[in-house]
Amino acid sequence: MQAEIARGDAPTSVLCYMHEHGVTEEVAREEIQKIISETWKMLNKEVADCDPFPKSLAVAAIYLARISHCTYHKGDGIGAPDKERKNHIKSTFLEPIKIREKDVRELVDES
Repeated sequence: MQAEIARGDAPTSVLCYMHEHGVTEEVAREEIQKIISETWKMLNKEVADCDPFPKSLAVAAIYLARISHCTYHKGDGIGAPDKERKNHIKSTFLEPIKIREKDVRELVDES
């Protein structure tokens, strides 16, 4: 968190929680994790019960949430990514997806 502040980044959710509730960084991190966990439960339930919207819209929304979570859940994956995060971003967005012939046949058969 100190690195973000030193770079002049916007306050993190942990820092905001610390200031709003007057708690330590450790307590704030635990509370933010609980909020994230509860939000995922809510999102997953909403995907299952997505009426009146098409299920494809709900699935796309959950994928966007997963991308954000994956990018930031172990620190700042954009402003200060470590080697692991850089490799993960590279493999997610820049490397082609290998599709097995069997998978292609199954997709064709479903349509």
